[in-house]
Amino acid sequence: MLTGTQMAALLASKVCHDLGNSIGSITNCIDSLDDATQADQHALYQEMLRSNSRAAWIKMRFLRLATGSAMMGNVDCDMSEARTEIEDMFTLFQPELVWRVDGIRGPRDGLRAAMNLLYIMGEAMPRGGTVTFSATASPFGFTVACEGPRIFVKPHFHSGFRLETPAEGMESHLFHPYYAAALARDAGLALTTREAENRFDIVATRP
Repeated sequence: MLTGTQMAALLASKVCHDLGNSIGSITNCIDSLDDATQADQHALYQEMLRSNSRAAWIKMRFLRLATGSAMMGNVDCDMSEARTEIEDMFTLFQPELVWRVDGIRGPRDGLRAAMNLLYIMGEAMPRGGTVTFSATASPFGFTVACEGPRIFVKPHFHSGFRLETPAEGMESHLFHPYYAAALARDAGLALTTREAENRFDIVATRP
């Protein structure tokens, strides 16, 4: 089990990694726009600057809720409270998001767990498909149901769900499933998975 300081360090590393590509591209575009020898490419760099600025803004707003203190704690909230941030995040992924949680209330840590699981599965489906987010009110629980070709679930995914740390130590790229499972645990939820061809579901229920 990771300590609080280890969790904080790994989470900070992940947030920096997730924002790094967009911010690095923004910096490169600005440098290129300042370069008079590349004047013929300025229209392209301006479009890239707009695109990467939008992506960075979307990620920052999403991560503020999914990993920050703005949504921390187990006070009940409407599960649609972060709908705008989640839907905007999926404009950066290949699969389509199907939203089926309107009117459902649940603990904030449960919503944060769901946001991180949606992020994980959005990245795991580079060939597209659908990610359906649904929930039940009594007892509270939710499902992230993924359907599409070549869903890539990394080998460390299941051990992270069990809140296990690798013998060689936890690294930032292995951390995300662990973090989502820790949030689910804090919300009083247990995570299970269902797998079939071109299908991967994550189910969060009260134990």
